[in-house]
Amino acid sequence: MTASTPSLPLPLPLLGETLAAHGFDAGDFEFEQDPEPDLSAALGLQDSLLLVRRRSTGAVRFYLGASWYSAVVSDLATGEFGRA
Repeated sequence: MTASTPSLPLPLPLLGETLAAHGFDAGDFEFEQDPEPDLSAALGLQDSLLLVRRRSTGAVRFYLGASWYSAVVSDLATGEFGRA
């Protein structure tokens, strides 16, 4: 797992455990905080964006703000990143 800018605190150990609990390999996922700061600024976003990418499937999702963790968990459960 990778994370770039520290604008959102990423609970990486917890996220890794969550991925494993859903049957995913944490190494198959990439996390990038505010990957497009110019876009965020242009859109007037107050919160940082979080990009989550599953390498093996190419699935990419963007999350905004403090509720990103529960949204990622929901998307894992509903198959947004493919099957484990």
